[in-house]
Amino acid sequence: MELYFKKEGNLNEIEKTLHEFGDVWIWIAFDPINKVVIGFIVGRRGRNEANQLLEAIKGRTDDTIPFFTSDDLNQYENAILKVYGIKEEVERTGERGRPRKPKLVPSPDLKYAKIKKVRENGRVVKVETEVVFGSEDDVKTAIGQSPVSKHVNNSFVERNNLTMREGK
Repeated sequence: MELYFKKEGNLNEIEKTLHEFGDVWIWIAFDPINKVVIGFIVGRRGRNEANQLLEAIKGRTDDTIPFFTSDDLNQYENAILKVYGIKEEVERTGERGRPRKPKLVPSPDLKYAKIKKVRENGRVVKVETEVVFGSEDDVKTAIGQSPVSKHVNNSFVERNNLTMREGK
């Protein structure tokens, strides 16, 4: 049997239902200070893969919560909160019915900022930073203490991705 691969947009309906073909992504957690890949996952761009990556990070680091930066993929926020969040009990209302489940809230030590690229006609015209967890001051402090960068960015993981794509 000959294996062939296609991009997601070129799949027929049968191939789409098989979930064996189509786009595959490499999710990478990169430590820019030590220039090492902490973990990676190969798969779709979904919640499960994001959760797996964050579990891998937590399993390979000490109890210190890392300062997270990423692109604008929304799966990161939920995965970071799932792995590093704190369950906060919801106060009972006294009403009938099941009590509400505890909700996940960010730990006070959790800092996460993401890069948002603004595009016009397929070109990046502006790069914005959004603080997701922690305060602006917390993120500025973390960046100020960084020995490798003075801005929130994901250039280190992008450079690593390019190196892997170009490697032979």
